[in-house]
Amino acid sequence: MVTVVTCQNDAEYEKCIDFVLRHRRDCYPACRFGTVLAFLNGQLKFGELVVGFNERNEVIAVVGYVYGTPEREFADKSRVRIETICIAEEHRKTRLFYNLLRHVIDHLSRAEVGVKEIEFYVPGNNPYFRKLFSKFSTLASTSKTNFGVEDLFVATMEDLTSYCERLRPQRA
Repeated sequence: MVTVVTCQNDAEYEKCIDFVLRHRRDCYPACRFGTVLAFLNGQLKFGELVVGFNERNEVIAVVGYVYGTPEREFADKSRVRIETICIAEEHRKTRLFYNLLRHVIDHLSRAEVGVKEIEFYVPGNNPYFRKLFSKFSTLASTSKTNFGVEDLFVATMEDLTSYCERLRPQRA
């Protein structure tokens, strides 16, 4: 059983940060230690961290996002930028990503800032990521950055909500 929550206290933040730092070479091979810390710092200041715990209360996944974009100094709160998606290898290609996404969408729909769009930055030219993200978002650009080639996918809240509803298990 997996529990997904938005971090609320120092103990949860510590567990998230420890998990992401321990898995940074696997999840972010092009990012140096300081860069990963800078992303996490931005998410703590301008956004939130969502964590997935297993039945032993161990972190198995973290999603981090910011409200707004750095280009507009995080003032454009109608756009959310998901910067961290770090899932333990044994939980990839399971429903965990969907569960995390569902939690984020539910949380954002209750936020008072009126989120309209969500940006996802993922390693570029990766067939698996392109197939996954194209299910619920549009490839807006591919560009060379300090982190290598990155694909930017953009989705509306409506499209993400619809995608999550289609995947929600039906009750009898």
